[in-house]
Amino acid sequence: MTLGERIKMIRMESGQTARQFAQRLGITAASVSLFENDKNGVSNQTLRAICAEYGVNEEWLRFGTGDMYAAASREEER
Repeated sequence: MTLGERIKMIRMESGQTARQFAQRLGITAASVSLFENDKNGVSNQTLRAICAEYGVNEEWLRFGTGDMYAAASREEER
């Protein structure tokens, strides 16, 4: 699975359109489309924003290894 496919999976699981996904990240819907189709590289800043906004494990997003979602912090579990 490519990085673009993993980004699309996150967006689809969140039930958002490319426009809604982009707005939450502060990027354009066109950028989301290019990322999802592996036609543009994704900046480190955008990758970190996706992880923070959607609770995704950065290792999974970047490399496809590990669990998709980051383990909840102790604060979140309370």
